[in-house]
Amino acid sequence: MGSTTIRKQYSPDQKMAILKRHLINHENISDICDDIGLHPNQFYKWQSELFSNGSTVFDRKKSVPKVSRELKRLEEKNSHMEKLVDKKDKIIAEITEDYVRLKKKILDPFQDSGWNPMSGIR
Repeated sequence: MGSTTIRKQYSPDQKMAILKRHLINHENISDICDDIGLHPNQFYKWQSELFSNGSTVFDRKKSVPKVSRELKRLEEKNSHMEKLVDKKDKIIAEITEDYVRLKKKILDPFQDSGWNPMSGIR
């Protein structure tokens, strides 16, 4: 059997820091890769992805509306949920009023006798 090596998973921030070492600090790619145990092909793949997708950082037309649409959707959902809660509260209030009214109506004739038809009912 061959030996197994555990691959390190790099976060996007870590990948950017690694790429910056070469692009900003002008460190040699082989030195960076040796230092962190990364294959140079992986470094070049990340660099290629950065240059292929880097323009999205500057494209506010695509990124801002996406966030705005999601925010608007969540605000509408929140408003709908608040209306449902208000409706539920009103229904509970109506049912409670009806219950109290009916309980008084049933108990009023028996107030003088001391007998309670609701005894045993919770």
